[in-house]
Amino acid sequence: GIVLAFGIAGVAALSSGLSFAQLGKYVHTSGGAFEYSEAVFGELVGWLVGWSTVLEITLSSSAVSRGMRGYLFGWGSSLGHDEKNTDPVALLL
Repeated sequence: GIVLAFGIAGVAALSSGLSFAQLGKYVHTSGGAFEYSEAVFGELVGWLVGWSTVLEITLSSSAVSRGMRGYLFGWGSSLGHDEKNTDPVALLL
């Protein structure tokens, strides 16, 4: 089960990398998905890809910070702080 899932993910990552390598051969600018999409499909698609990347990074960083909140308050409660009355930034300082 898990080995098959990792194998499928590896094939998908390999095909994505090879696609970008081939596209990089034809589009002579350095950049990520935004640059390639703009060069091949136009400015509107490049703009949409760029902003979807910003949204992806924003959502993933908020999910990581939400997960880290539990660890931070667990560490704070071991020091005797109450979760309701504790400022998370104060625990870091």
